[in-house]
Amino acid sequence: MEGPLLEGLYWDSWYNNQQLYNLKNSSRIYYENILLGVPRVRQLKVRNNTCKVYSSFQSLMSECYGKYTSANEDVSNFGLQINT
Repeated sequence: MEGPLLEGLYWDSWYNNQQLYNLKNSSRIYYENILLGVPRVRQLKVRNNTCKVYSSFQSLMSECYGKYTSANEDVSNFGLQINT
C-alpha cells in the first residue's frame, strides 16, 4: 500500500508544517490518536445490484452498488480463484 492511506497514518509534521516532537518514537495519528501496534486494513465489499435505479436508466447501467449494510455485504472470496 502507498499513497494517501500511509501518508495519513505516518506523517512527519503538524498541520502548520512544524516538525513533530520526538519524531522517532511518535505513534500519533491525526495529531491526537495514538497507534498501538501495527495498523490493520479490513475490506468490506458490497454486492452488485444492491441499489434501486429508475426504470428509464436501467438499460444504461450494468452495475449498481448500494451503501454498505450487513444485508448488502459481499462475502464471496476476493482475488483469483482456481479455474478462472
